[in-house]
Amino acid sequence: MHDTWYVFPRKLPPSKRHPQGRTVFYYNCWIGPNKRSTAWSTGCTTRKAAIAHVRDLERDGKLIPEHSPDAPLKYRTFADLSRGFWDPGSEYCRGQRAFGKPVTEAYAKAAKGIVKKHLSPTFGRLLLENITPDDVERFGLRLFADGKGLSAKRVNNIISILRTMLGHAHRKRCLSWNPKEKEIVRAVAGDSKKRGHLTLQEFRDLFDTANVEKAWKGHTLYRLVNLTAAVCGLRQGEVLALQAADVHDDFLNVDKAWITKTRSLGPTKAKRATPVVPLPEWLRAELQPLVDMSRGGFVFSTTQGRKPTSGNRARLALFDALDAIEVHDYSERNIDFHSWRHYFNSYARSAGVADTMIRLVTGHNSEAMTERYTSLTVDQLSPVAAMQQAMDPNGGDA
Repeated sequence: MHDTWYVFPRKLPPSKRHPQGRTVFYYNCWIGPNKRSTAWSTGCTTRKAAIAHVRDLERDGKLIPEHSPDAPLKYRTFADLSRGFWDPGSEYCRGQRAFGKPVTEAYAKAAKGIVKKHLSPTFGRLLLENITPDDVERFGLRLFADGKGLSAKRVNNIISILRTMLGHAHRKRCLSWNPKEKEIVRAVAGDSKKRGHLTLQEFRDLFDTANVEKAWKGHTLYRLVNLTAAVCGLRQGEVLALQAADVHDDFLNVDKAWITKTRSLGPTKAKRATPVVPLPEWLRAELQPLVDMSRGGFVFSTTQGRKPTSGNRARLALFDALDAIEVHDYSERNIDFHSWRHYFNSYARSAGVADTMIRLVTGHNSEAMTERYTSLTVDQLSPVAAMQQAMDPNGGDA
C-alpha cells in the first residue's frame, strides 16, 4: 500500500494468445477523501515492475491519464483558458488547422485584443465552473448599453470570441454547459444602420471616362479599384489581391484576399462556391494597361506589381470623387467602399439575375452551395455576364 496509490493484480479472461488467461497489475489513486479513482492497467505482469512503472508516472506528473474523467481540470479560471489561447501553437489553433479551419493571423490578432480589452477584465479571475449563460448575456448587454458606444455588431463579435473560448473549455470538460448550443446565449439586437449605395445616374457620373480628371483627379488606378468592386461585387481585399494571372479574357479568379493588417495574402472572408467571377469585355479592356504594368504581380499597384495599393487611399479617393460630382451626402447615406457589393446586389436583382447566382458571384454561400457549384464555369454564369456588360458607364442599357 502506498500513500497516494497502490497496485493490485487482475486475472484477465482467456484469449487466443493466452488460453489460460494471465495476471496483469493495475493501479488506482486516492483522488479525494474516501474516494478512489478508476483503475488503470500498468501492462506489467509482476508487482515489482508495476510499482516501478507507477512511480515513473508519478514522477512525470502522469499518474492520472489526461483522457480520464478523474483527470484534474486543464483550465480552472478564465485566465488559465485565455493564456496563449490565440497563439499559433496553442491547442485550439492546432486543432483548427487539423480540421481544415485554420485561424488567420489577422483574426487571432483581433481576438487577442478583444480578450485583453474586454474579456479578461470581466472574466479573468472567475472559475470557469462559475460562469453561466446569464453572466455572458449580462456582459453583452452591459457593453451595449453602458455608453461605451459599442454597436450591436461589435458586441456580438466580442461575444462570439468568448463563446469560442468557452466552447473549447466545454470540450475539455472544464465547463458544464455548451456555449455553442442554440439560443443558450442570445445575440444583442440593435438598429444597425443600413448600408447605402449610389443611384444608377450617380454611378454613371462617377465612372464616366470623361470624368476621370474631374472626379478622380486623374487617378485611374483608384477609379478602377472601385469600378472593379462595383461591377464584380468584390470585397476590397479581394480586389487588391488580384494578380495578373487572375485576370482572364472573360473572368476573374477570386480565391484569395489581401489582409491589410498583416500585409499578406490570405483566404477570402467566406469560402466561395466557385472562384470564377465574370469579367465584361469593356472592363477587361480598361484593366489591360494595369495588367501590363504589373509584371505578373498585383494588378492594382503603385510599385509595378510588387504589392497592392492602399485600400484606404482607394476609399478616400472614392469620397473625393463623390464630392467632385456633387454627391455630398454620402456619409449620411452610409456609403462606403463596401457599398459596391450592395450596388452589385441591387443592380443584379433589378436585372432579373437569380439570387442564387448573385450569391455565387459575391461569395455569400452556404456549405451546400459550395459543394454543388465548385466546378462552375463562366458560361454557366452568363446572366451575370450579360448584366455586367450593361453596366458600362460609357454605354449599354444600364
